[in-house]
Amino acid sequence: MKLVINILLFVIAAALIAILFPVSLVFSTIKGIVLRTPRDWYRAMTVYYYDMALALDKFGNVFIGPLFNTIMIKRTPKYLLFGNPEETISSCLGRNMMDNNLTAVGKALCWVLDTLDKDHCVKAAHAFLTK
Repeated sequence: MKLVINILLFVIAAALIAILFPVSLVFSTIKGIVLRTPRDWYRAMTVYYYDMALALDKFGNVFIGPLFNTIMIKRTPKYLLFGNPEETISSCLGRNMMDNNLTAVGKALCWVLDTLDKDHCVKAAHAFLTK
């Protein structure tokens, strides 16, 4: 019965996000433009989008974790699985990269992220380990 309840809670949460995410995004942006100076709006939107990216990253680590564990991690004596709701995908990639536990797919994703933000995966791993 607990499984059924958890599945229903997941479906409700996913439906709310799917329906309300675009509405909230437009609302927050317009509200910010109307109520703030351009400089304050820019700062607020910078934080807003970063916080959303972080939340989606942690969600993705849990949601896509089983797939990532299969395609991105070598099964060595010292490997770290995706799926921790407190950790980002980047952090898990970085920690496995430092231990040389990534497959070619994992290394490719790290390369993409590191191209956008120098040493992104390692910085994310260090941030997670030091918090």
